Amino acid sequence: MALQQRIPTVEAADVSPVQTSASPAIAALNFAASFHRDAEACRNARDRELLYENYRDKILAIDTFAANVAAAFLPFLRVAASRRDSDAGRWEDFNRLARRGKATRDRASQHLQHQSGVIAAWGLECFQHYGWQALPLPLLRQLHDLAVLMPRWDDVVNLLNSKMLARHELRVLRGKNNALRVGEHSAASKVQDSRSPQLKKSTLVIGGSPIKKFGLKRDHYGMVVPSTISTSGSDNEQSDGDEDVDDQSDGDEDMNDQSEEDDDDISEKSDVNKDMNDQSDGDSDIDDYDISPPSPKRAKLSAAEPTHLSHASVSDGGSPSRTADSLPDHRIGTLPRQESEARADKTPPQPDAPPLLAPQARLSRSDGNQPIPIPIHMAAPTETQPSEAGGGNDSPPPRPPTLLQTLQQSYAADIRQLVHHLKQPHASDEVQRQRQLQLDWLDPQRWASVYAEPEHQLGGSSVASPSDADVWYLSSDSFHRYAEDGYIFRRPVVVKQQFQDSSMYDIAEYIDMLWQRFPEQQIEVQNSATGAFSLMSMKDYCLTATKVDLNSFDAITPISNATNLHRLARADEPVLSRLPRFRLLSTLADRVAGTVGRSRHLGQNDMGDHLAFNTLSFTGAHARPHVDALGGCWVRCLAGLQVWGFATNLDADDWERFQTDRCNWSPQGKGRLIVMEQDDVLFVPPGLRVIQVTFALEPCLMEGGLLWDECAIPEILDELLWNAKRPERRSEPNSFQLRAVVDALEKWFNEENCVYPSPPLAATALETGIQSAVTTVRQ
Repeated sequence: MALQQRIPTVEAADVSPVQTSASPAIAALNFAASFHRDAEACRNARDRELLYENYRDKILAIDTFAANVAAAFLPFLRVAASRRDSDAGRWEDFNRLARRGKATRDRASQHLQHQSGVIAAWGLECFQHYGWQALPLPLLRQLHDLAVLMPRWDDVVNLLNSKMLARHELRVLRGKNNALRVGEHSAASKVQDSRSPQLKKSTLVIGGSPIKKFGLKRDHYGMVVPSTISTSGSDNEQSDGDEDVDDQSDGDEDMNDQSEEDDDDISEKSDVNKDMNDQSDGDSDIDDYDISPPSPKRAKLSAAEPTHLSHASVSDGGSPSRTADSLPDHRIGTLPRQESEARADKTPPQPDAPPLLAPQARLSRSDGNQPIPIPIHMAAPTETQPSEAGGGNDSPPPRPPTLLQTLQQSYAADIRQLVHHLKQPHASDEVQRQRQLQLDWLDPQRWASVYAEPEHQLGGSSVASPSDADVWYLSSDSFHRYAEDGYIFRRPVVVKQQFQDSSMYDIAEYIDMLWQRFPEQQIEVQNSATGAFSLMSMKDYCLTATKVDLNSFDAITPISNATNLHRLARADEPVLSRLPRFRLLSTLADRVAGTVGRSRHLGQNDMGDHLAFNTLSFTGAHARPHVDALGGCWVRCLAGLQVWGFATNLDADDWERFQTDRCNWSPQGKGRLIVMEQDDVLFVPPGLRVIQVTFALEPCLMEGGLLWDECAIPEILDELLWNAKRPERRSEPNSFQLRAVVDALEKWFNEENCVYPSPPLAATALETGIQSAVTTVRQ
């Protein structure tokens, strides 16, 4: 991919924003630099409001590059600018101009928009210092997304430093040669998505020591660089003020003092590290991660590089309470990329490198506290992990962690943060009651026991037999083999599949799509604090979502959950939805629709509306206990993290209590939890009677659909009959043509289209049972 040529250096003094230039691109960048300088000079919100209005009018007066600059400035100006009625016309003109700019698809305009956006947020000097003008378009777009998410350079520099330290640690300690080197600032902008957390300034202290003890320092703009630049091609990254900045980093050690919750969290993580001698190989932020043990040749440290970086160089940013000097943590979720904290413990010490301290030893030196066990209640006994080898060659190799242990290591702390928030007192009795109902699922954490196949790819199982597991984790190939053999699934399944469109779905873009497609419509939203549903205009919904912090519990609560959405993302469907045996429901829906061509009338039949859907949830969103009226479904996580809680092995008393309590039902210890990561596909088999809830650890976009299994028709009919007798237990309204679908099912079955289960039942017995069930459901 061709790189854009480097732009000429622009003097910062007295650059007119609307000055015509021989190059419209340079004029646009001058305009963005002027905006950054003026924004830095603003002293209060009123000054910024006037500044936004001033630059809005200037952009509207430009002839040449107005659309591109408007598109670049739109995320900054639309959030904090005034919306007075007298000014509404001007803002509408500006929004229209920005939409026109965003619609341009030529590479020159795209480059100009993203460059201008970055400069408007962080300044021209910083932009040119790190040579970001030479970035290819995809990386420049990601850098612009980061600038919109974190417009203050003081905030973003800590995030980039943390990423570089983590990757440098992999390169030095793990022998991963293609990992990022400290000081490679252009590559540091490769943020995978716009959901990156704001990390603490304590990331510049490694194991309690200043970074300069590891051969590192901060440059003029606060970025971590090597103290001694050994490469000849580096660009003057050490300015005259580097020493002052380096001295400032010495004081960062004082910022390591954490709250009591921080100490508990660190101690608990170290306890897990002790029980687990290996870590998960899934790291969404580090491409092509090599999980094989490093060879001595690759692991040997270079003399020109720092010899040791402790795994404590990256903070998890997940404490419920923070010091005044730490950055605010804008999200509850912790992505798998943060597992790099513990990967350093996985590497054996090299002969010429200082030995790594054990996690408990490091913690005891820093805070003097003993590790506190994680309060996790297992549904089934976990495997006992051997302690780390004492150093003899005859010691047995450490047992790899199970898949369940890997998930716990990654997300148990995030769930504890959510629990910490729910335990905070609230003035409203109703909110307090709803929080307690959520705590009944989350505290203590009762993780589902897991059977994994294949184990060498997904991780070990936590149970001895597949029949003992609460949930199965299967690769797409394994699921395909089970399905082709006619196996009838009796428990939930999480399918691990690789998708071509992975990481292509952004929450902000999805909200913008809702606004573009349905500006005059209403959207049904749920208040997670009270559980109440309400209708909201799409305009108000989108404006609220763009103005507030989507990772804040309290700010986003009124619109935290939108579950009644059509399938708008149109993501790639999982393999299971394309298997012939799972097409039964769509086949019957098409029979009911009765048309093979395009409809001459707008709208779909009600059954068709239920076959596919999207859900959009923000941090802390909670979907209350419910059952699906049609039984089977699949759900793919397109972006974010979601906790799925479910209860299957319930007795008659539990179901009677559910009929009475409905959405206020408490699992009373029978609920189980799993965490759905990006691209995980949850499959709830048709005929499985399950009560389910969801919790969003971070903004989360899901896509799914309903399906029936030809091999489980008796179970499906039994579930339909059970739901028909208890309409209050269903999550969907009874608006679909159930009678018509049952009639279509009977006709389809009589035409001998059914694929009998394995082992096959007697055809007459199966036919008799289905006919009897159809008659009962129809009544």
